[in-house]
Amino acid sequence: MHHDKGQDSAVPTSFEAPYATVLSHSDRLFRAMALIALAGHTVILVASAVAGILALVWFNVGSVAVYLLAYHCACSGRLQGAFIIGVLEVVAHSWFATALLGFSSGFHIYALSLIPLAMTFEPWSIRVRVGFTFFLILDYVVLAVAGTLLFAPVTGLFVDVFRYGNFAVGGMVLAAISYYYVRIVWLAEGALVRQNRELASLSRTDQLTDLPNRRYALEWIAHEQARVARYGTTTCVCIADLDYFKRINDEHGHQAGDAVLAHIAKVIRTTVREEDVTARWGGEEFLVLLPDTDVGGGLIAMEKVRSAVSAAYVDWEGTPIDPSVTIGVATVSAQTSVDEAIRRADQALYRGKEAGRNRVESEQSIDEAVST
Repeated sequence: MHHDKGQDSAVPTSFEAPYATVLSHSDRLFRAMALIALAGHTVILVASAVAGILALVWFNVGSVAVYLLAYHCACSGRLQGAFIIGVLEVVAHSWFATALLGFSSGFHIYALSLIPLAMTFEPWSIRVRVGFTFFLILDYVVLAVAGTLLFAPVTGLFVDVFRYGNFAVGGMVLAAISYYYVRIVWLAEGALVRQNRELASLSRTDQLTDLPNRRYALEWIAHEQARVARYGTTTCVCIADLDYFKRINDEHGHQAGDAVLAHIAKVIRTTVREEDVTARWGGEEFLVLLPDTDVGGGLIAMEKVRSAVSAAYVDWEGTPIDPSVTIGVATVSAQTSVDEAIRRADQALYRGKEAGRNRVESEQSIDEAVST
């Protein structure tokens, strides 16, 4: 009988369409950094005005203008320009504010936050990133020494406000960098998984017919053999061969032959059950595995395929081509291996060719012929 889906008969691997993936997200990161810097410097500008520190007010007016330019560069894809502008502003601002308000004002935190940005800056090579990072570390160390030994300490409520405000904004910057870095890694890993799946799919797919190829069929054969041995079920192995394929190529050309093969593949795939496996076995041959199906059910299923192929035609440049197939059917059981079943299906196929083609033959006909 031709049963419904049985135990463990699901296809072990699926075919997936390729996905478009963008791995670089530095532009998003730098747009976010520019916006955070704009907001932070606007707050510092207002706080400086309230505290009456006019020099810091005018410096932050310039900083706001600089980060507007950096944001424009990031939006237009000029990441190196945005990064260099930001670095120059941060270095200048940290030195100016530390000289003006002392190291305890906390403006040095922005110089420190440049280090992870430099190490994750994708447009630069790793050698450039490491070299630039050493420069930033040296700058921060020198700033710390100068802020402690050279610049006079300043005390007061506004210094405390600047210190804790700067630490808060610096923490936001580091959190944003960490978030985008983790996101980049996550997206890259996801893209790699999808690409590996796509490559695995391509390696098991016949490009002409879009069917699984012989390699995939062999994987399924091993799967079915193990399932049959475990559950004692019966599986049909069917081999369909296009009749007079050489004549089609000779009369209409190889492109016409390819069109006919693709047509037959589509007919077979849409005629058999969803859980059945159809593969291009090689040349003009197709292999169909029918899980949980005995020889009688296999003959019925393959007769439907043969009739469907004969009922349709391929319109090749205004000329109809009426293909047909001859199909051999054999069964895999606990007593018969898949290799033996494939051999017997081949024998049944060639018996059908000798009997006139466009027909379905089973291993039973071979046994009957031998016994007589």
